Amino acid sequence: MVSSNGAVGLDWEMLEEENVKQLYNRLFKYALFLVRNKWEADDLVQDVIIKAIRSYHISEWSSPLLHKIAYHQWIDNMRKRKYEVTANTADVNEMVISNHIDELLDMVGLLMTNLTPRQAVIYVLKEAFLYQAKEIAVHMNMTEMAVKSLLHRAKRRLEKNNNSHTVESFWTEDEKERVSQSIYQSLQQDDPQILLEGCSYITTIAIMPKQAAVPSNANHSTTSPYCMAA
Repeated sequence: MVSSNGAVGLDWEMLEEENVKQLYNRLFKYALFLVRNKWEADDLVQDVIIKAIRSYHISEWSSPLLHKIAYHQWIDNMRKRKYEVTANTADVNEMVISNHIDELLDMVGLLMTNLTPRQAVIYVLKEAFLYQAKEIAVHMNMTEMAVKSLLHRAKRRLEKNNNSHTVESFWTEDEKERVSQSIYQSLQQDDPQILLEGCSYITTIAIMPKQAAVPSNANHSTTSPYCMAA
């Protein structure tokens, strides 16, 4: 699939196979998670597919392989951008690493301020590492339906991004530190096992808020922030 001028053309008919389409869809979700922009995600996916076609037979393709290529391509893209705007090339690598760290910290901060502990862990497992709901259910000691429900709530919270104070009541300072570090390290090293091991105790975390002092005369509404935050 290399043209006479050395360019690689995508054989989209070949990519129509069902399993490859699934890999493609998962790759796009992962790319979108990295770059947070649909158009850049499209470009990143194109680059990854081209590299995969050049280096591997289609039968060798897998999500971990494509995600690894995507991650390194993303880093390369960041490095090139920094090179274009940086006169001192000796600082490029340091700036790329610094930028990467800043982006991860921003991402973790967004999760911490909008989601409950369970929601944060489930969201990262699903969106970053593409775990299926039934797989997450096993790791989190929950039902698949409960996982899907929490994931839906998490996505709604992140879409609103209103830094809801009601979420604060679900966190202790120790939990914030442990969960944020586990999420950060797992994303940095592209290893979900770090998150699973670091947050294994979350399977025993109560669904109710840590500060559950609700007045006895309070109205019990189905739209209570405590009901929505878990």
